Amino acid sequence: MIDSESIYFAVRQKGAELVGYVKAEDNEPINGASVTLAGQSTKTDDHGFFKLGVSGEAMRQSATLQVSAPGYVTWTSPVTPGSNEITVLLEKRTSR
Repeated sequence: MIDSESIYFAVRQKGAELVGYVKAEDNEPINGASVTLAGQSTKTDDHGFFKLGVSGEAMRQSATLQVSAPGYVTWTSPVTPGSNEITVLLEKRTSR
């Protein structure tokens, strides 16, 4: 038996995935690039592909995606999880 007029349930927003590819400027895939978003991180596979699960909390606002790989300039950009597949092109780091 419920004595209260109102009942409150905690509702968690469903998470989403951010998927895409990391490639060099010449369109070649970059294996082992580090992809980080909202405290979650993963590495790209042999085809430059990554899949990153993002919690419901992180989906409430856009977050900053960071992609880095040895020999390349680190790339950052705001993204919205659950949007279309993305492709990140990394620029080769020039030695001085």
